[in-house]
Amino acid sequence: MTGICAISHEGGWSISNDTIFDADKHLVVEGEKRYSKQILTIKINCIFDVSGQLIEGDKVECLFKSDDDKKYAFIGTVKSRGKQLTVIHELLKSERYEQILNKIKNHGKHN
Repeated sequence: MTGICAISHEGGWSISNDTIFDADKHLVVEGEKRYSKQILTIKINCIFDVSGQLIEGDKVECLFKSDDDKKYAFIGTVKSRGKQLTVIHELLKSERYEQILNKIKNHGKHN
């Protein structure tokens, strides 16, 4: 699913209007057993750091709005940060869409 994404991280927030919400297969090895597990990911092209800098390994909160106007909130971890592609994985759904949106809107404002 394609759409736009805003990411709240420890140092500020980042955004992109070119993202893909997907599921990747991940190989899990437990002793002699091997199996694949689906991990939800957001793949972000051409990310823009509005404030602070998104860093590999950061725990983040993400807002994703699909091209057909569906809205989702997730928490996850930055798996990789590249010049062209950033991947956030191990996504867990969150019910905090409005709270995360308000956190992003108010970041940097002083009362």
